[in-house]
Amino acid sequence: MESNESIKLFDKGVLLNLRVSMWSGKQKFTRGDMLVMGVDDSPIPEDVVSYGRKLLVSKEELQAFTRIQSNARNYINQFSSNFGISNTHFICLPFIENVEERLQELKEDFEKTVDSFVERFESIKIEMKNKHPEFWEKCLKRFYPETKEQLKDKFDFSWNLFKIDESSSLKSINMKTAQLMKQQMKTKINDFVEQYINEMRKDTADFCDLINSRINGTLYKDEEKPRKLTKKTLQKFIQKVEYFKTMNIFNDPKIKDMLDKVSSFNISSLTTKEEILDDYAVKTSMSNVFSSIKENIQKQDELTSSFIDGVKRKIVL
Repeated sequence: MESNESIKLFDKGVLLNLRVSMWSGKQKFTRGDMLVMGVDDSPIPEDVVSYGRKLLVSKEELQAFTRIQSNARNYINQFSSNFGISNTHFICLPFIENVEERLQELKEDFEKTVDSFVERFESIKIEMKNKHPEFWEKCLKRFYPETKEQLKDKFDFSWNLFKIDESSSLKSINMKTAQLMKQQMKTKINDFVEQYINEMRKDTADFCDLINSRINGTLYKDEEKPRKLTKKTLQKFIQKVEYFKTMNIFNDPKIKDMLDKVSSFNISSLTTKEEILDDYAVKTSMSNVFSSIKENIQKQDELTSSFIDGVKRKIVL
């Protein structure tokens, strides 16, 4: 990339915002609940004690929804970088189709779970009533939604994709306000650029650690036992390298250095040769290269600062 070439951020990706809302199935447990249940809590100091919450349904019922939400957010995190505005993530264009396909699958799963929950809701309440009749009567029953429709309205799984267009977003605003918003937007974009580059470099360093742990048969992070280098592992490395190629939207020279060195091994051909997995010379060579990549990418020097500052200057919306 030429030094004076601008970078149109939203030609390279879009912003995604996932919204998942659920009925909490919980209420605050209060001193009043203690009193109606005949428990004397007067010796308990209010200023140092929290009474916590009471469940209106079982934990398992609620966890079914939070599990789907976690799966969705974890999947988004694999292919995105946090943009710093609420739960908004920046996703490179080549990943959009797969991300939306996966979100659609999870949305359908979420809606089926909601339908099942709503359909069983009366029996769930009866079960809770039969299990804790006095507590139900005095502390629980008034907190449930009155109808199935009211309950279902408390659930939502949706997302939207959007771009920030400086010219259109500032059209109808007076000049002073527009300048202030423009400066705030630029600050937000600059923060994102620095975060994005640093995250990519950290991911690359972690990638090097992972490869070396497999090559040398050592522990990686919090693993309980070492794992061996296998054909399947090498194939996953190939996928990860393609991921880095796509994510390197700012043409970071340190990421490119890693990609160039990895490509010199032609890992694709290594996966077809069983004996290569036990070739000491090849494994040692690979380990040395990935160690040098990690050392280079973690080095904080003037080139690192000047590259990040240069990208910030080139960004346009």
